[in-house]
Amino acid sequence: MSSYAEQPSVPGQSAALRCDLFLSVFLRLVACGLMIRGLFRWADMVGLNGTPDGLLSMALHAQLEVCFFAIVFLVAATGLWILSSWGVVVWISAVLLDAVLGFFLPQYVSLNPLLLGVDGACVLIYLALLYMRERAHAKQGY
Repeated sequence: MSSYAEQPSVPGQSAALRCDLFLSVFLRLVACGLMIRGLFRWADMVGLNGTPDGLLSMALHAQLEVCFFAIVFLVAATGLWILSSWGVVVWISAVLLDAVLGFFLPQYVSLNPLLLGVDGACVLIYLALLYMRERAHAKQGY
């Protein structure tokens, strides 16, 4: 009986597996970053990041933003960690909403240019990895 390593491989199979691995590792790294962002928002809510009263000392619009993104970032992190398609949708939606709120409502939501650049780069890297993965799978025939 031959081992798995001795079985003939389909041409391009290793490239498809490598693309799957890169994409899954990347999504899990993004999930870790979103988990940290969500936990920082929770720290803002309970008063660990500067304000002793947390939500009670914030204006209503800041309370809404902090609560919304505290939940959405953690939900997106969970979805990305388990490599589900809804996790990607929640992640990209949250990133876009954060950017749109920062651009169009700067008096209410502060826009961090560094974080915006990192978010944009992560989305572009995800799209590039997804494209490479689909090409590798198309070459293999599935």
